[in-house]
Amino acid sequence: MPAEFNAERAQFYPSNDLAYAWFKDRVIEVLTTWQDADIKDINDCIEVHECKRTIEVHEHIFSESQIDVLHSRARTLFGLACKHASLLLKTASITDLYGMLEIQYCEQIWDFLVASDLYKQIDCDDFLRLLLGNPHTFGDIVKHKPLVDAFDSEITSAFIDNANIAAELIIRLLGSDNHFDGYIVLPKSLKNPAIDEMMLSYLESPNANLNHVRVLETWPREALNAYKPSADVLVSAKKSASRLTAELFQSDAITSMRYGVGVLISPDQKPCKGIAVKGSTYTLSFSAEWLSAYTDPGTILNNFIYVFDFVDSHGLLMAPSNKHERNALVETLGVHVREEYPKSMSFNMRNTQALSIVLAYRRFLLEAGTRLEEAVEWFFNDYIEDEFGISGFSISLPTEETSMFDKCKSIGPEIERVVKAFQLFVDRGEIDSDYFRHMQIKHFESLPSLLGKKYLVEGKSLFRYGNALFSDQSMLAHCPDHRSFRSFIDAITTNDLTIADFYEGCSASLEELVNEGFICISVDGFIEATPKTKLLYRVWQRGAFPMCLLPEELKATVDGLISERMLEYSEHLLTPNEADYMNFMFNDAKFSNSMALRNRYDHADGAVSDPNSQGIEHDYCYLLTLLICLVLKINEELSVFTGKGGVEDFVDWPWIDEKMLNDILTRMPQGQE
Repeated sequence: MPAEFNAERAQFYPSNDLAYAWFKDRVIEVLTTWQDADIKDINDCIEVHECKRTIEVHEHIFSESQIDVLHSRARTLFGLACKHASLLLKTASITDLYGMLEIQYCEQIWDFLVASDLYKQIDCDDFLRLLLGNPHTFGDIVKHKPLVDAFDSEITSAFIDNANIAAELIIRLLGSDNHFDGYIVLPKSLKNPAIDEMMLSYLESPNANLNHVRVLETWPREALNAYKPSADVLVSAKKSASRLTAELFQSDAITSMRYGVGVLISPDQKPCKGIAVKGSTYTLSFSAEWLSAYTDPGTILNNFIYVFDFVDSHGLLMAPSNKHERNALVETLGVHVREEYPKSMSFNMRNTQALSIVLAYRRFLLEAGTRLEEAVEWFFNDYIEDEFGISGFSISLPTEETSMFDKCKSIGPEIERVVKAFQLFVDRGEIDSDYFRHMQIKHFESLPSLLGKKYLVEGKSLFRYGNALFSDQSMLAHCPDHRSFRSFIDAITTNDLTIADFYEGCSASLEELVNEGFICISVDGFIEATPKTKLLYRVWQRGAFPMCLLPEELKATVDGLISERMLEYSEHLLTPNEADYMNFMFNDAKFSNSMALRNRYDHADGAVSDPNSQGIEHDYCYLLTLLICLVLKINEELSVFTGKGGVEDFVDWPWIDEKMLNDILTRMPQGQE
């Protein structure tokens, strides 16, 4: 077994790891003071390699006067380390060397042996003995193609001999988003049928882990080239996931947190909307008097904007998930499938809220003698042509007499019909239905916009500073007095903090943020967020910011953020978050865990015992929700593009329950009103 952990040893960290400069002083010490005699064992050899990698990748953290010397010394010492390691491999087996490792270098030894080509000196039989005696090394080894190619049959034999360990490893490394790094290689001699046998054995074992079973159940498309599970494996995984979930919630091993969303259309409520909160459950209430007094198609659809809050004040859909809203610490727990939609508790509540509103409002309108579907048909069949002068949109939704199952089957094509018509109008300036059959809609992010540079969205470089400014795992989100905040920006906008309030080790990061214009120091010495940081935070939180709402004084700032690739322009109907939400709900073309409602009813996914079951009714209302989202987005786009449309007069009606408003203001952080 490896020796104890040595915290003094240098380790290489990639640029996206906040600890990449942690061993700067140790790297300088090793590269400037070590001589041939200082390299005594395999750990010394690996440390030299870690120092060499650090100076090559993170040259910017060292002073310019040091760089040339450090590079030269790194090359010299690496050569000496390779010579020492070669001699060690001639006198000791790889199993012996592995036993001499300090624990922090259990993975790095393979980086060193591949970089030095010394893996070619390893005896095949000895390598197999190492694998059989240390199956925990499997994951480190398959990240190196030269090792897998050189020891193909040995790795396959070790995998088959440790089937359950290997099965879980393959699931985690190929199917999991947490651990995937793009460099996983399986031995060529390990064929698909053999992996299937390993998976079936794992699923039947008492040690099968629910997280891994769920990954296998929703095996991502991008992993199919490496391993394609058989139907037997997928069905077995689904059944195992159901069984393990039931066992988990029946046991005392889990402490659950319940949350809920309720929707009530109240005959006694005067204001348009109110809310009642009890613990982690909240109930939205809406005035039946208001909703029944105004049932014309235009008001029905406007209610989704002004009463039901399907969009925010900037016109962005409220339901979609945002990858940054999931707690970073929670993200590291469990196993997440590659290509999965980033669901969170907040997203589940918002999506459930949207479903509940559509479900309740649709039933309410039926009792009032009208249909929600008729308002949607009016928008596409009449309003667009009458108001905007655009012909060619059409839709035909199922009648009320149709079963819920048949409603689900028929609404999917109507959503596609609307989307095709909009794309044709943007691309060609007219809607020629002869083109419909030649169009295929798979990804909603491809829908173009009539508006140039419609949104500001997250750029490829935003994460570098965004993580420090906005993440709950940023070192800047914590203070020496043991206070922890949701993020650094939350800390400085809700408290009067100075540089001295943070850990001394954060001073360099804070200085960089000042120099880059993300924060400034007030005359009182307090740290403040600059306007560009506030704009970036909006994009970080909601995924986009509409250019039409950008203040004139920020346009020069945006130009700089665009050139730095921290922000990008989007010229699409939907923001990236909105498009992902539509993809997740509608089909399975992008996400491994998608609801895929269109696919569910287009293909025979299973027997139908009750075509009007509650579950099918919910699916229909989800599909209707997507259609309403498209109504709101297309209407907004056409209104801005043509300068027509919009609400001219609001009815004088109590808008919000005063108690609800007071509760909101009471809970709101100081300065956010």
